[in-house]
Amino acid sequence: MTDRVGYVGLGTIGSRLVTVALGSGHQLTVYDARSDRCESLARRGAHVVDSPRQVAERADIVGVAVGTEEQLREVVLGDMGILAGAKAGTVLLIHTAVPHATVLQIGELARQMGVGVLDAQIGGTVEASDPAALRLFMGGEKALVDRCLPILAPVSHPEMRAFHLGPLGSGTVMALAEQAIFLVGRAGAYEGMRIAEQAGCDLPAVIRALHVSNGQSYVTDQWLDRFRDTQPAPRREFAQALAALGPALELGRKTGVPLPALALVQQLFALEPEDRMTNNPIRSTFPHKL
Repeated sequence: MTDRVGYVGLGTIGSRLVTVALGSGHQLTVYDARSDRCESLARRGAHVVDSPRQVAERADIVGVAVGTEEQLREVVLGDMGILAGAKAGTVLLIHTAVPHATVLQIGELARQMGVGVLDAQIGGTVEASDPAALRLFMGGEKALVDRCLPILAPVSHPEMRAFHLGPLGSGTVMALAEQAIFLVGRAGAYEGMRIAEQAGCDLPAVIRALHVSNGQSYVTDQWLDRFRDTQPAPRREFAQALAALGPALELGRKTGVPLPALALVQQLFALEPEDRMTNNPIRSTFPHKL
């Protein structure tokens, strides 16, 4: 019997995951607080409901891709939330980036109701329109992962880029680790590329040379196309990556792992308060424009 699928939250990530589910022929139920996001999906055969609870009542596997921890708690734990409508045997997929402790707390509450939980965090090139550009970092019981892969595997096509990394919470840890590596690496790449540029080197030649050297990285490979640009869109994307700094440092504190390089990056790229709440370009304390 094919599992029925539901999704709560149809923003940038949720809309792509829903598109994959529709393309795979699954019976689909969706909810978003913004009804306009549901209209095109309704025309394509998705059933639109009025609450997360109703999604859970109609689905066996429910994915959540809302924007914040507060929203996640509301749509999962609220009176009209997913757990209020879920039956035993339902699987909850958490795609929202939240603290590790929050994932574990929701997992325990769900377990008491016979509901399985996977944290299926999104990695990869989030700006790409092709769902195959995404990566799934998954934590939870392997049996639940295997059950959900027929729905999620098309997202990771080609080359099977859905990774089961361990127990519940491992997907969240992997997402934080990825961002920590990216941010520290970006700071180093920025300094090296600025030296080369200011000294008059041919940047395309520098990038080609770095690609076959120890200095090669995703940042240096994409420097001219993505990371040298100071326009608002890429800077907003960088602001989203910076949001992972606090949770990563907190996890380091709890696990007893010193993270001095990441702490330094946090200080160098400090965001003013309004930048955390809006899409304004970053105002950085780093000595050069990003």
